[in-house]
Amino acid sequence: MKSPTLSQCLTGYFVDAASRRLSEHTVSNYRRTFKRFAQWLDTKGLGDLQIGEITAEHVKRFLAGHAARVSKKTQVNYHTALSALMSWAVREGLLERNVVHDVQPPKPEVRAVTPFTEQEMRAMLKAAEFITYTRDGREVTQRARMGRRNRATLMLLLDTGIRASELCGLRVKDCDLKNLRVKVFGKGARERFVSFTAPTAKAVMRYLWTRGELDPDDWLIANDEGGHWDRSDMGRTVRTIGQRAGVPNAYPHRFRHTFGFTWLQNGGSESVLQGLLGHSSRATTQRYVALAQVDTGRLHKMFSPVVNWRL
Repeated sequence: MKSPTLSQCLTGYFVDAASRRLSEHTVSNYRRTFKRFAQWLDTKGLGDLQIGEITAEHVKRFLAGHAARVSKKTQVNYHTALSALMSWAVREGLLERNVVHDVQPPKPEVRAVTPFTEQEMRAMLKAAEFITYTRDGREVTQRARMGRRNRATLMLLLDTGIRASELCGLRVKDCDLKNLRVKVFGKGARERFVSFTAPTAKAVMRYLWTRGELDPDDWLIANDEGGHWDRSDMGRTVRTIGQRAGVPNAYPHRFRHTFGFTWLQNGGSESVLQGLLGHSSRATTQRYVALAQVDTGRLHKMFSPVVNWRL
């Protein structure tokens, strides 16, 4: 009996993904991967193969063919997406086993965790709300057009440690200003509640006031036209704010790094941090633990009685 073709399986996979409420970011990434895989098969003269005809060798050659053109993280994403598709096919009884399991995933790059300093955060919050320029030889400062939104965005990212894609997916109904928490729909279709503090609530409230009457299903943080603000646009905005503030290498995920590092530095629990950040693996949280321990060593040298008393 013939098995469905790749294109037919993709239709079924995305129906299943919708029923499992996979995040928009994940679905978008998977669509790009599947499109590139289908294009690669076509360039090799293989066309729209039946799902049962796709082998581990096809996947290996696809990954190898893109190794020089994309980052290691993207290669890992390709492997993850194709494995998710084949796992779905196994669950549907279309395959006996997931052939991608026979392909060694690329080793991802491990980027250094670099948190913002307090001075950098203060500079960015100011640059988020206000623009300073020179007119007629005088320095003029005025509120940025989307200043309220930008401040609310930075405060939420810093105060909760949520991912940029998670923030972009929040609706008005997901933000409980009274009880100071947001309901986040994260990776792996997992929901979690993350708290924030009163100053962040104040920034969010002031931003929402600028938008007039809102429905519960409206986006919590919107683009300039009030529609969905995707993480690419948010990233560009954060970089621009960083440039105005004189803070190099500013991007949304650094706020997550800063939250995790500061949480541990101030004595917060590692296990609680893992839940707040939505890490499925303790190993991911350990990156923050290692950084906090390094910083603790530096502080110990500064404040140790042995050093200060010159014993």
